[in-house]
Amino acid sequence: MCATAGGFNGASCTSTQNAPPQTELGLVLDDLAARFIVNCPGADADAASEELMLLMFEVEKAHWFYVDFWRAQNQRLPSFGIRDFTVQLFNHCAMLRSFSKKVDAIVSQWQAYKRGVPT
Repeated sequence: MCATAGGFNGASCTSTQNAPPQTELGLVLDDLAARFIVNCPGADADAASEELMLLMFEVEKAHWFYVDFWRAQNQRLPSFGIRDFTVQLFNHCAMLRSFSKKVDAIVSQWQAYKRGVPT
């Protein structure tokens, strides 16, 4: 499992050196990355295609947590579909930033992969 048991552990996805203060969305994305992404295989630039697909299942879990928990508590947070949420998360999190220019291809590949997984 890729998620950390304790959730937000203070580890930031962004470098704090010379960084502007975090926005509310930035803090939420840090929390989601700590809960679902940080310990995932595939969350590095050398990830194989299969690892990226597993990472995307964790991104999906993070998206649902965002919708069901964070947005339910704070309607000022923006509403995102999975693609736009992935863009936000990949752009925010330094360890995922190398994938940010390929989000459309990654999401499309993952959706095709997901349809092929037996339920």
